[in-house]
Amino acid sequence: MFVKVLSLFGAVLETVLPADCLVCDGLLPWSQEGGVCPACWDRLPWDPRVLPAPGGPRRPHAGRPLAGIASAIEYRDEARRLVHALKFDRFDPLGAPLGRRAAERARTAFAALPPADVIVPVPLHWTRGFRRGFNQSERIARGVARATGLPCAPRLLRRVRRGRRQRGLGLRARRGAFEGVFAASPDARGLRVLLVDDVVTTGATLAACAAALGIAGTRAVSGFCVARTPRLRSLRETHVP
Repeated sequence: MFVKVLSLFGAVLETVLPADCLVCDGLLPWSQEGGVCPACWDRLPWDPRVLPAPGGPRRPHAGRPLAGIASAIEYRDEARRLVHALKFDRFDPLGAPLGRRAAERARTAFAALPPADVIVPVPLHWTRGFRRGFNQSERIARGVARATGLPCAPRLLRRVRRGRRQRGLGLRARRGAFEGVFAASPDARGLRVLLVDDVVTTGATLAACAAALGIAGTRAVSGFCVARTPRLRSLRETHVP
């Protein structure tokens, strides 16, 4: 009886408050999550991979470099549409479901990385976060935390200056642009960190974050991004079934 009442309530909501799926543009059922219908979540072109760690900015006492990067999907088609909805259209209810679904699909990829104690989202500078209203990487990280059971600790890493915009820059320019951008809390000492971001292009952002965390004395730092850009095909990568 209770299930029937819920189904009827959901049908009423769909009629009164219609919305379209972010992927297929079809009418969203009551059981949707993050603005995506269940069928579209399942048929996204999930393709978990483990990417090699890029080199980062050379800084003294930077500790261990980034151990590797896991990703769940290539940044094209539906994946690009979802990231744009979250990041540029500011549809923040999508963030946590996207992170959780991506982490669940990439469980085997996580196994190729060092174990983690804590999840840390890549931080935004406060001015950019103020304009957007939220940090999309933190929203994603909350979903990854739910999928993995690890705590999410956004305060362990901060962006102390804006840095240059990365669009259109090559790998060497990106690395140089991140000098002195991030700083880690002393509370990160001794921890194994999983960095979380939305998209990985060259890995320069994650490498710079890892360098800052290394200075704070972390034991290991690895990365997880929902999507990877097609240009990373040129790097050595491992497909994970």
